[in-house]
Amino acid sequence: MYAVDPLPILFFAVVFGAVTSYTDVKHGKIRNIHVLLLIAAGLLLNVFYTRLLLYPSLDPKSDFFQTVTNMAISLLFGFSLYMAGLMPAADAKLFFGYATLLPVFIYKHGYVSYFPSLVLLINSVIPVAIFYITTSLLRMDLKFMKKEVKESFSPKNLAKTILFIFGLFFIFQPVFSYFNFQPDVLTSSVILFICMELTKKIKPSHLYVLCVILSVARIIFFYSTIASVSFLANFFTTLFAFVLLRILISGIVDFSFTKDVKIKDLRPGMILGECLVREKGGFVKKESMLFTIFDIFRSVKESFSLDVCTSLTEKDIRKLKEYRKGGKLEFNTVKIANTVPFAPFLFFGVLLTFFLQGSLFYYLHL
Repeated sequence: MYAVDPLPILFFAVVFGAVTSYTDVKHGKIRNIHVLLLIAAGLLLNVFYTRLLLYPSLDPKSDFFQTVTNMAISLLFGFSLYMAGLMPAADAKLFFGYATLLPVFIYKHGYVSYFPSLVLLINSVIPVAIFYITTSLLRMDLKFMKKEVKESFSPKNLAKTILFIFGLFFIFQPVFSYFNFQPDVLTSSVILFICMELTKKIKPSHLYVLCVILSVARIIFFYSTIASVSFLANFFTTLFAFVLLRILISGIVDFSFTKDVKIKDLRPGMILGECLVREKGGFVKKESMLFTIFDIFRSVKESFSLDVCTSLTEKDIRKLKEYRKGGKLEFNTVKIANTVPFAPFLFFGVLLTFFLQGSLFYYLHL
């Protein structure tokens, strides 16, 4: 049972969910004023209605402490997703707004200590992920799958991935132990994706050295643990699941989130969905090596800037047309990313979390 009547909470969730979903779909924007009002409503409700923030306490098990840590981690997590290029700033702020609005007692099933709003994010992503994975698998061709599998399991890329996973998870073990959190294979893969994106700020050679140092330290200090059959089985299961999920996401992006558009038909505001690299006096399309799944979303900034995070300008399009006319481009089409408004999915995740009283995975396990 809920601690209080949850209907007022549902009312605000529906109001702000409907408004932000409409503006995101209609205008491609989530207005800051709507997010600020959502956060304000959440704070007021948790102080004067649910009273979860009315009585300060440093007890980690108290509702106050769980509510505060949930808000703080939600803000930090959303910011990390934004910095990693996995979520637009507006969506990250909206997620924090919902995390502030929904009280911790809403998450009755599948509760995640200190960060129950992770359930909200998962409930928002899983339904749409299942849809796009299914439709993409139906549209994928054998040639594409062979190329992606060959790329992912090439000795060079596989060695990089193994080194990254083995070394990086060494850092997270104390954190997982402190929160008594044992991530499953899917959760581990998601964490790895985010970390890979965040570490793209580090020079590759420096990153590899860091991973080597961490791996050696892990072998020296935790040899007995990593030499166990259970560790090796879990490690290689995670590795295989991570690579497989990376291939699936690449297929989803290629077949569901991009489309081929002729250069002559490009319009300002369109978003480039593949890399163009200067080579041999012209530009060629860069094949993604899939070291990180979002490499295909980026363009190399050579003589002009084409980046998925920014819309194509008239200047960009004019240069592409000039290069095509001058014979510097051997292709006539480029992949354009289809933007997908995420506010409706977050809204759906809020409703799903509210009526299921927690995690969708809880019922799937049942």
